[in-house]
Amino acid sequence: MDRKIAEYKQQIEKIAFSESFLRDTTELMRTAKERENNMMNKKKTIKTAIALAAIIALLTTTVFALPLLMSPKEVAERFEENTVASAFESEGAVQINESIVTDEYCITLQAMVDGEKLVCIDGEWLNEDRSYMVFSIARTDGTPITIDDELFMLSPLVAGYDVWKVNAWSLEASGHYTHENGIRYYLFDYANLEMFADRTVYLAAYEGSLAPSPDIFTMDEAGNIDYRDDYTGIRAMFKLPLDPEKADPEAAAKFLEEYC
Repeated sequence: MDRKIAEYKQQIEKIAFSESFLRDTTELMRTAKERENNMMNKKKTIKTAIALAAIIALLTTTVFALPLLMSPKEVAERFEENTVASAFESEGAVQINESIVTDEYCITLQAMVDGEKLVCIDGEWLNEDRSYMVFSIARTDGTPITIDDELFMLSPLVAGYDVWKVNAWSLEASGHYTHENGIRYYLFDYANLEMFADRTVYLAAYEGSLAPSPDIFTMDEAGNIDYRDDYTGIRAMFKLPLDPEKADPEAAAKFLEEYC
């Protein structure tokens, strides 16, 4: 058997392969190797895509595991603000539904609308222009928020104006909150914010009940407002979608003169 193998090897070694045969064989081997590498890379790509899809599905499931929110109208009706409830379904209402996830909370600015509120001044009831907002907060892990949990302050801030001058206090804010299915809902109203619509108007939501101050917020040279880097509390900052054409510089100047 060994002798036959040796003879076979001798016969093979006598074969003179042409240069073209060697060249073509080498090219075929190189092509086969590239094809094998491409197949391996394609398998890796498919595995990566599957892994990414799994992550996206997990995140999507986490986000949408939260209960459906009450509508702004339902929130207003909870406080017997029936006129405001109707206003949230009017053409003038702005459905925002913007959420910011910070630490363990999902904070959502649901809607805003401008309307009138009866206020008593010196014993006389007057109509006053107000901006109403509905805001909700839920824990991302589904743990219910209760009446014993920390409150959040919701304060408008206006670019270019000191936060301790133009805020929820100077805008004479009033508000209510309630709970439903472990989610806390707020209904706040302020002096009509449209007078500042030619500037960036923010709604700052932060833990606690302190008035806006330089300990919490900072303003750059262009007037943009943000939280301080060293502020460690839970916070969110929304930019309100106001129509610049509705700005009222005279009303804003009067407000600043009277309150600031």
